[in-house]
Amino acid sequence: MLVKKENGGTKVYTCRNSITDIDAIKTASKFDEEINEVFFANKVILVEGPEDKIACKLALEKLGLELDKHNISIIDCGGNTGIKPMVEILLAFNIDVYVLMDEDPGNQSTQQLISRIRNLIGDKLFLQSPNLEGIFNFDQIRRDHGIQRNKFSKEIALKVLPTWFESNSVPPVYESLKNIIGVTNENG
Repeated sequence: MLVKKENGGTKVYTCRNSITDIDAIKTASKFDEEINEVFFANKVILVEGPEDKIACKLALEKLGLELDKHNISIIDCGGNTGIKPMVEILLAFNIDVYVLMDEDPGNQSTQQLISRIRNLIGDKLFLQSPNLEGIFNFDQIRRDHGIQRNKFSKEIALKVLPTWFESNSVPPVYESLKNIIGVTNENG
């Protein structure tokens, strides 16, 4: 059961769906303080990992979106397989949910997952094409910063992305996400 204040009143939501999917059960059992914030949010953006969360937060803030002011939470699902169960749980509680994940072309299981998520939330699914590293030209970042890894990590994202956003425009996928969330731009 979830009790929320909405439109000057109190609304009670209960999850009537039985959770039989093993992934949904695993996801529900991993709820912690950070994930619990989704139940108090007006809108939730689900991402694959911590580096995606960092990039999304920085991009939306550069676009003038004040996440706290609009009660928007960005949640790291611990990989793309954690996204669909979270979507199902949030939809069961009538929480407005958006997904930002890697397209990973050529990966058949990711394509199937994308299709299942799109069936649940339609145009609230946004794809980083081909992936997070591709939209930020990670090969160039590696050369510029002497990074050995082939992918972002939380530490690399925290170190590199704030300055990246100072001198680069926001990738279009984040602009599309901000536009469909439907809140006004505080920066004009």
